[in-house]
Amino acid sequence: MRTLGSILGRVNGAEPAARRAAAAELGKRRTKAAREALESCLDHRDPEVRRIAAAALGQFLDAGAGPVALVRLLVRAARLENDVRAQLAMWRAAARILSKRGRLCDVPRVTGFMAEPRFADDCMGDMCAAALAVLAAHPQALPSSLLGLLEAGELAAHPLIQTALQKAIATNAGQRLARALAPAYLDLLQDGAYAAYHPAFIEALGNMREVRAMGTLLERFETVPALQDKVLGALSLIGVENLDPVMACAVRLHETIYFRSPSEREFSTFFYESAQKLSGMGPQAVPVLLRLLDHPNGAMRQNARFALEAIRDPETLVQVLRIAENRRDAAKTKLAWELVRKNHPDHSLKALAADQLREMP
Repeated sequence: MRTLGSILGRVNGAEPAARRAAAAELGKRRTKAAREALESCLDHRDPEVRRIAAAALGQFLDAGAGPVALVRLLVRAARLENDVRAQLAMWRAAARILSKRGRLCDVPRVTGFMAEPRFADDCMGDMCAAALAVLAAHPQALPSSLLGLLEAGELAAHPLIQTALQKAIATNAGQRLARALAPAYLDLLQDGAYAAYHPAFIEALGNMREVRAMGTLLERFETVPALQDKVLGALSLIGVENLDPVMACAVRLHETIYFRSPSEREFSTFFYESAQKLSGMGPQAVPVLLRLLDHPNGAMRQNARFALEAIRDPETLVQVLRIAENRRDAAKTKLAWELVRKNHPDHSLKALAADQLREMP
């Protein structure tokens, strides 16, 4: 087995391949001496050695290494680094250490790092994930700690950081600790001040399979058309077992449109059968179908319209009229009366609803 001294001799040798192999070998030794040797490599003349050393230091969470001091060392080196790959490795190593050993007081530093001119933009996702991991590791400080992160001045000044945080919220929800953030996400879904993060919160809750979120998600489906695709996607992941048949059918339609790749003939068949099934569910299907007319996806809107156009039952058509007029939605009210005239040209339905509804001029 090679001694540490012989490895260091190879790190400082003339042969580039040997230098890099020696630096990689140092990274496999989880000892204090190896860590100190790697720290000294951060200003090595070979940028690839610097990159390998930084990546290895990101794995040193013990071996006598104080996480705060190690992060400071890596950040200082990254600020001075001119090689893109080595610099990125330094920032990522710092983010990894923070995600595992960070403290709440480190979170403002994370946003500060990302706002620096010398920060590697490709590392924003890593830093945002590190900040969320720190928050999740300290659930007693939620939701105020999450609010502090969302309201950081750097996010308002740098839209790229805000976008990276939104993506991290949505995509890092599968991690074990992330579930601690679910109650805070649910609370903030009710707060319009954080509407920019609502799609990410919804996606995160779906990725967590958070059953407690179903009531809030259904309310968002009802009140915010722009979030319908996110809500249906989240409900698809959580499961349709606890949904009423109408919403379950809408979720399955969403799954087919977004997540599967059926042949054109299979999709047409499913599309038609789904519309017929929804139209046959009677008055209970009407509120969902009218909301789906505002869905961001054209196929979802078209399916909802097909389902409404297939309705023949007078009681269900009355429900369409009543809801459309109560919502003061002129376009949907006009559609409702078109369905009445098409399916009941003898005006029998108009007479049935005369004491409840007012025909649009």
